[in-house]
Amino acid sequence: MRRRCLPSFFKSGFYLLPIKLVEEIDERLKDYTARRNELVEQFLAVYPKRVEEIRESLRSLFNEADYPPIEQLRPAFYATTRYLTFSTPSTLRGIKKEIFEREKEKSEKFWSEATVEVQNALRESMAELVSHMVDRLTSDGDGKPRRIRESMFGKMNEFLDLFQKRNVADDAEMEKLVLTARSLMRGVDAEILKKDLDARESVRTGFTKVKESLDSMLEERPRRRIVFED
Repeated sequence: MRRRCLPSFFKSGFYLLPIKLVEEIDERLKDYTARRNELVEQFLAVYPKRVEEIRESLRSLFNEADYPPIEQLRPAFYATTRYLTFSTPSTLRGIKKEIFEREKEKSEKFWSEATVEVQNALRESMAELVSHMVDRLTSDGDGKPRRIRESMFGKMNEFLDLFQKRNVADDAEMEKLVLTARSLMRGVDAEILKKDLDARESVRTGFTKVKESLDSMLEERPRRRIVFED
């Protein structure tokens, strides 16, 4: 959820989900829920035996109230998911048009600012990945290549693959950098760059330019204005 949804400015447990990712997320949630239910049943299957073992171990210190019966324990494991949308209630128009228009304007202003925040957050995420890439591809103080891991490429490719679905701000500048990064990543992996120093330097040079562009974009970003209270 954290890797696929957009940065959320709401309290914990709320995610901003791009429309293009709804089906994928929904399928994963159903899968995880089914797997979780199986684990709960596995736990409940051994629960009575474990309680008896604890009873024998604690003896006089054992407290029956600390171990609820299975019929109470099973419903204690649950998870709920809801899809929410935020818009100006149409019923306000029927009450008073002035109220509806005022709330509509506030809502539009809010989402306009939120879109900028999401744009900046995606830029920051890519900047972090690119900075790490450049750092690992740069030789250390002794001129020796630093160790690089396949996981670094996995995280970068995942970000690039999901970008189009998460680009709700239609960030054209980021789209160009994503295309450049895709080109740099094409046909290379950790193993290749360990052996081919020329390829390693070429990729490092390319990502250094991407990093410079991202740094410039982040320097020009507006100051955060959205604040949410719990």
